[in-house]
Amino acid sequence: MERPLEDRDRDLLRFNYDNLHKSIWENHKVSWIVTSIFVPIIFAMQGYFIKDYFSTLNTLPSKTLIVQLLMGAFVIIFLTFVWWLIMKIFAKFNEVRINRLRKIEDIFFNNKIDIDTYTVRQYKYSYTSYLFDGKKKSPYSFSWDEIPGNDNRKLIKFLKAKFCINWAVAENIEKIDDGKTIKLTDGHNFVLLKLNNKKTAVKLEINDGRTDKIIAKRENCNLNIYPDKKHSGYKLTFSRVCNLVLIGTVAINVILIIYIFYF
Repeated sequence: MERPLEDRDRDLLRFNYDNLHKSIWENHKVSWIVTSIFVPIIFAMQGYFIKDYFSTLNTLPSKTLIVQLLMGAFVIIFLTFVWWLIMKIFAKFNEVRINRLRKIEDIFFNNKIDIDTYTVRQYKYSYTSYLFDGKKKSPYSFSWDEIPGNDNRKLIKFLKAKFCINWAVAENIEKIDDGKTIKLTDGHNFVLLKLNNKKTAVKLEINDGRTDKIIAKRENCNLNIYPDKKHSGYKLTFSRVCNLVLIGTVAINVILIIYIFYF
């Protein structure tokens, strides 16, 4: 059993939490500054290289010109790889710190300490810089089998984010009707989540009259609950954009190099 946190422990956790947040944002800014320097240079070099490439091929290129073209292609690939590697180092830096933020938030949650700052989910969304949504299965909101238990926090986050139920707390979560209904109440308000007999859907009922239907799906021996039928979740992130730039640059220059030998 964990010992209760003292005031100085809470202050230290809050101090570390705030400083980790600032550290991540500073790293994020630096990564964009480096990108704003490298990418225009790489694209400009690529443009001039393609222009000179076809101008040279329109003439009878000598071995010296061919070597220069090869060197130009390798330099562009090398610069792109250096930029990509720097971005990966920054991403790893942030990943470690975001994981630490999660651990601190777990301690806050378990000790019922309110956090007057952003949640880890908001950190994640900020740092992956989502550009568009595709169609791919999203992570589940919580596991039915872990309520009450390990997923109490996930259930509360889900209810707060989707239905603005700010009164829900872990202590008020219970299962009734032989485990087919999850009930949350504070004495005045209530939320009921009723699992159907086929265990494929959950009907959510709120005391103010709101209802919703959410999806249940058996996965790896766990009954996982999803927010809705539209499992959107594929994200084009900043990290994936970096990968696309590297792959595209390498592909273009490799094709140009191969074309030289078949010209």
